[in-house]
Amino acid sequence: MSEKSAAIFSNPLDGVRVEAFGTNIIRMLGEASGAAMSIMEVILHPGDGTPLHLHEREDETFRVLSGTVGFWCGDKHQRLVSDGIAFLPRGMLISTES
Repeated sequence: MSEKSAAIFSNPLDGVRVEAFGTNIIRMLGEASGAAMSIMEVILHPGDGTPLHLHEREDETFRVLSGTVGFWCGDKHQRLVSDGIAFLPRGMLISTES
């Protein structure tokens, strides 16, 4: 991981839109922060979500801005509503569902 000393900003309309398991707007690429983090905005419609998968190198943190989202992490399931936050650590099987 390289060090970065400059601030990084993302305006509301910034980002790269990708359609995969919902609409993903990549707001900050990992390269911009020296691989310290990346930020994505995900828009899930009813029935959208990610399949069960594993991240070996990165943790994931989610904040539900509106609606309800279900999270699986290992054998634990939790549904969160608006303003709920989920932290899903690396090395665990995870998935999301709307």
